[in-house]
Amino acid sequence: MYIHLMLTGAIGVIALVVAGIFAMQVMRADTGTQGMRDVAAAIKEGALAFLRRQYTTIALIGVVTAVLLLGVYYLTGRAELAVPTAISFLFGATLSGVAGIIGMWTSVHANLRSAAAAQTSLGKAIVVALRGGAVSGLTIVSLSLLGVSIIFTAFGGDPQTTP
Repeated sequence: MYIHLMLTGAIGVIALVVAGIFAMQVMRADTGTQGMRDVAAAIKEGALAFLRRQYTTIALIGVVTAVLLLGVYYLTGRAELAVPTAISFLFGATLSGVAGIIGMWTSVHANLRSAAAAQTSLGKAIVVALRGGAVSGLTIVSLSLLGVSIIFTAFGGDPQTTP
């Protein structure tokens, strides 16, 4: 079982590194005209406001859900799994939130750069757009793999006892 956890964690790290490389490539692309940058700044401001509001609500719901999980496990006589399950849930929710923030950040920046690239070459625009999308996808997958690996390792690596 140990080798599986190591392999899963390693794949998660590799995917995160590749996502980082793609993000750097996207960020090196031209940002276009001042007008394009102004529109992108307004979009970024709106996206950040949305994330702040959305994540405030999600955090509240996440904490309430974790408390409900604790209660359900205690009430059903599985108290030994109550805290590990609640911790695992909150850890997973946090990683999901991080992936969402990275995805939003990347999409805002990639959209501007893809539009700027489209002024000179549709091929370059597609490459920038696909790399931007790959950052989001790889981040979700890598954080999921790392999260599962960390949870399994932290709770002994036994599928029967790991929440």
